[in-house]
Amino acid sequence: MLNNKLVLFGVFLLQMSMATTSKNAISVYEQTCHEMPYDACSSMSWKKAQMPSLVPALPNVEFQRLFGALLDSECSRHVRFLLCMTYAPPCSGNSTQTLCRDSCESVRRDCDGALRIRNLAWPSELACEKFPHKRSSCINKKALKKVNKHSRGYGRNSFKQLRVVPRLPNCTCGDKVKLRKGVYLANKFDYVIRGYYISAQHISGGIKRGPLVLKMRVNQVLKQSKVRIPENGDITLWVEEGCVCPRLRKKYEYLILCYERENRLLYNTGCMAVKWRKVWASRVKKWENILEKRQRRKKRRRQARMRLLRDAS
Repeated sequence: MLNNKLVLFGVFLLQMSMATTSKNAISVYEQTCHEMPYDACSSMSWKKAQMPSLVPALPNVEFQRLFGALLDSECSRHVRFLLCMTYAPPCSGNSTQTLCRDSCESVRRDCDGALRIRNLAWPSELACEKFPHKRSSCINKKALKKVNKHSRGYGRNSFKQLRVVPRLPNCTCGDKVKLRKGVYLANKFDYVIRGYYISAQHISGGIKRGPLVLKMRVNQVLKQSKVRIPENGDITLWVEEGCVCPRLRKKYEYLILCYERENRLLYNTGCMAVKWRKVWASRVKKWENILEKRQRRKKRRRQARMRLLRDAS
């Protein structure tokens, strides 16, 4: 009986020893320094990253795909620092450096406006709930404000207020096209709204002036796009070609007909803007019914052809 107990005790000590050895091996592995794995973090002051970090490592291409739009927005001077400290922290000895939760929340607040205008969401991979509460080993909000050399942005919350352009760019717009049934059916617009033009603004892109956006007040949505348009609210239209054509004036209410791409509502030369008349509501509805009927006919014909092909085979 005593021998059995001694054997069991010996097995227990052996297991504890193996666990300790395994733990030490993991600790050594966690402290291994590597060359900076992400191109987006090459401007950071540290050139060696501690890998793996507190989050799963990503390939460089996947890192750029997930966070490229966030970095391009330059919504906060610390957004790049946050990303690089999270995914490629500097080698610092025994513990992995990271930001505190309040630091993450501060950066996220800075970026809210930028992401809303760009129809983007804060990445779930950077959910601030995943960051630790204040402790000695993490960088809190107060310490983050002192970080300058790591964060090469263009000022805190540089995207918070868009620079207002006093007048629209001086562009030569083509001849106006009258909105008729044939024109509407041929263009197949993605969205149709009734609303007022409020302002034109350039998004701050750091040293260079960013793209132009229009702010519109929507009174009625006659055709909804994949990008959800709220009624009785403000929306942003992206001017990709640099010229606001057709021209818009603040004192008029317009019927705007245009397209969407990559989760953005566009306003380009291929769009239409006509002064609002009550008759437009019934006409747009009637023309949309015609387009829907055409789509149904095409679908039936396609299905009929497929049945014929199956029968022939």
